[in-house]
Amino acid sequence: MAWIKVGSRRIYIEEYGKGNAHAVVFFHGGPGAGCGAFVDQARALGEKYHAVLFDQYGAMRSGAIPAKEPFGMVDHVRLIDELRGALGIQSWVVLGHSYGGTLACLYAYTYPERTDAVIYECSSWDLGLSAQSAATFFLPYLREIQSEQGMESCEKILNGDPANTVELHNELRTVLAPLVRHLYMHRKCNWPKSKTRAPFNAARKNAVHCRKIREEGLIYQSFRPYLDEIDRPSLLLAAKYDPVCGALERAYFQRHVPNGTIFEFQDSGHFPHIEEPEAFTKTIVNFLDAQQIR
Repeated sequence: MAWIKVGSRRIYIEEYGKGNAHAVVFFHGGPGAGCGAFVDQARALGEKYHAVLFDQYGAMRSGAIPAKEPFGMVDHVRLIDELRGALGIQSWVVLGHSYGGTLACLYAYTYPERTDAVIYECSSWDLGLSAQSAATFFLPYLREIQSEQGMESCEKILNGDPANTVELHNELRTVLAPLVRHLYMHRKCNWPKSKTRAPFNAARKNAVHCRKIREEGLIYQSFRPYLDEIDRPSLLLAAKYDPVCGALERAYFQRHVPNGTIFEFQDSGHFPHIEEPEAFTKTIVNFLDAQQIR
């Protein structure tokens, strides 16, 4: 574990297999979730690759974003590429989970020469479509527990004005927040433990991190056109019980992504890297071997 200065910003990182030839960097989701949930995979992948984890700027153990500093997704990918340079890495495989997959898409589109391959785990490239997928998935459960607020949010997402879908999805996420691990995971698993605890002010920092991304507004746009332009080898790691990356997103990836491959985990929800860890590692290694990234 370490903190590294990238320009004037303090970024928390963990590295595994540092002497290995090819680097794999993990973009966590949330926004603001931190990289802690990926430590077990980083250790496993570190047997063969230089695995890099980091908390995105303003999230968890990384430095806080000053309230008056404009900072959004475009700034994040620029900072991430500066991090690559600071670590002395020429290019790397980018692996993003959920929102991190959206960020990985933007990074690969912006820096194709620094991207060896892109791996998306249960990712979303269109918040509106992900909201519809989540509403369809969760509505039966919310009816079962008689959550009036949750049912109302789902029904509005499925029947309402697409322009309000993102706001309604945020409402739904608020309802589901206390149950996120229970509902987003198909299997009961122990959550991986990172080397260091989240700081006492993590929640406050994360709130600013998320607000900055919303204020920029790019997150509300569809990233599907970016997918069409990325020519790097690409792997979508989907899951049978994932409420986020639904059938429409998978179908679009299959039709439009050059050099794209889809693998579906049969016993996972939104966190295959935790729910089916050995199969997850093996699938990534097999994919990268096929691309001669060894």
